[in-house]
Amino acid sequence: MKRRDLLRLLGRSTMMAPFVSATTLTSAFATEPVIPLGDVQSLRRDDTIIVLIRLFGGNDGLNTLVPYTNPLYYKYRRDDSMTDLSKSPESVQPLGNHPSLGFHPNLKLFKTLYDEGKVAIVQNVGYPDQDFSHFRSTDIWLSASDAAIRDETGWIGRYVEYLYSQGEKLRIENPFAIEIATSRTRLTRAKNEDYTATYKFPVPIPDRDEHNRGVMSPSAVEQEYIRSIINSSNSFLQTFERAEAKAGKNLAAYPENSELATDLARVVRLIAGGAEARLYSIATTMLFDNHSDMIYHHDRGMTEIDGPIHAFQRELELRGLDKRVVTLIYSEFGRRVSGTLNGTDHGAAAPVFLLGTNVNGGVYGTDPDLEHLDPNTNLRYSIDFRSIYCTLLEQWYGEQPHLLSPMILPHKIDSLPLIRNTDSNRPIDVTCFPNPAVSESYIKCDVAFVSGFALFDANGRRCDVDAAPSGQRAMRVNCRALSSGMYYIVIIEAGVRRTGTLLVYK
Repeated sequence: MKRRDLLRLLGRSTMMAPFVSATTLTSAFATEPVIPLGDVQSLRRDDTIIVLIRLFGGNDGLNTLVPYTNPLYYKYRRDDSMTDLSKSPESVQPLGNHPSLGFHPNLKLFKTLYDEGKVAIVQNVGYPDQDFSHFRSTDIWLSASDAAIRDETGWIGRYVEYLYSQGEKLRIENPFAIEIATSRTRLTRAKNEDYTATYKFPVPIPDRDEHNRGVMSPSAVEQEYIRSIINSSNSFLQTFERAEAKAGKNLAAYPENSELATDLARVVRLIAGGAEARLYSIATTMLFDNHSDMIYHHDRGMTEIDGPIHAFQRELELRGLDKRVVTLIYSEFGRRVSGTLNGTDHGAAAPVFLLGTNVNGGVYGTDPDLEHLDPNTNLRYSIDFRSIYCTLLEQWYGEQPHLLSPMILPHKIDSLPLIRNTDSNRPIDVTCFPNPAVSESYIKCDVAFVSGFALFDANGRRCDVDAAPSGQRAMRVNCRALSSGMYYIVIIEAGVRRTGTLLVYK
């Protein structure tokens, strides 16, 4: 093979690679592979779970994670403000491995989780062209769209549709995502199908107006849609109630008279009772829109989240579920650096928190830059919030980076090293030799038995090739019938999915 021919072929192949059909790659395991896979669905997806907690109202990141060693913080929040809106250096809880920052004094239990290495703090998270409306900015976070794009679908809705649009359908009683709410949000909305449910309490289904039966006025159409949504959500109730009953009483002590505690305690029971959802979403009440009496209300908000989140993590640990779950805590925006009379207006960048036993704890990103604010005295973002979604999809759900954009996320974006690298939560590369190949190639295996194999071309089409074990630790792939180009290999060894690329040159 001539070097220039190989480079030309590589150039063509790598340009094609990002456009592989993710749906086809995923659904291919639903068809019969070269080597029988058995329960392909369970091998293709593991049981890792994401819990989303949205702090509704726009949480004040500067008073949650306090830059108490930066004099500019006290200039803006105390000296230049009509009311002292700062947290004193004596009151904050310094981070032992990052002494320039300290947790709010009411996050004592949350700090214990950080000290145990179970909390990752991602600083200055936001997006370009920040929108300051609660509802529009929430939609942007839920859809993962650009600020100028109004996408009616959610990033989880698109992800689930990608998983199941051509593959095996989810059983209706086992939705992929559960919103602990009385109505669905944009987060789980897909274009064509619905794989999600809400679960707060049963909602009565309104009766049809028999006098106007057959008359579909605009209001009647809306009522029928609402009726179908409620009926769909209620259809999940038996599954959820059985799971909660199987789990029994909660093992951790949750704060009383706390809606967040009630919701998180329910999520634990659903997981422990065998509900098959891979994502749970919770939103707090509007605790964090602190335009006035900010110190009182924000202090209260910190107390409201501290106990429930700590109890939730501890119960996961008591039940042996903690290695399956990560929890993302975020808000639609932060608060403005400078204060008003006794509060703050809607802001921009803020910290985001990821909690879990398999989280790489610590601080990511630089401390808030209080010297170079934008013209509205807002913090400038430095980490796009979609980097965190990319991280969860890649490192926790085990998806391939090149499949995420633009189907699920609008742009190619780098992930962050927030999840510990374990074989159970991310794919492992396949080694082939020779590569490039002409007539045959051998796949190196770590175990003696490979339980599944599939090969796809650069357009996502399944290729019919001969593949067989060769010796104790290898598989031989016959490439004679393949045209020149890039191919994608997926094998399963001992329940672990491994992926790689193979270049064929003729």
